[in-house]
Amino acid sequence: MLFQTLDNKRDCIGVVIDGEIHPEFDDLDLTHAWDYSAFLRNKDIQYAQLYCGGKTLLEACPEHLEDALNNSLTRMKGFVRSLTQASIDLNKHCFYDLVPL
Repeated sequence: MLFQTLDNKRDCIGVVIDGEIHPEFDDLDLTHAWDYSAFLRNKDIQYAQLYCGGKTLLEACPEHLEDALNNSLTRMKGFVRSLTQASIDLNKHCFYDLVPL
């Protein structure tokens, strides 16, 4: 099952699958993600970044998906910027608790 992590802090464990956050994922058949996260170390997962020679997601993105990826990145950067302006320390809070999916 294809999934994505949103936060790599020890207390912010969870994965996103089809736009939903799953804080409990041990029973899920997770198989593919973009990049490694320490809390997944005991899972048999294929990481796409390895197959792309360590490129970033933006560098490896197919041309037909670039607009969608850029829109998502712009939105996420906007959330980070607003949280920073509000003096919210992202090291003390889970990112996915502060922003909508």
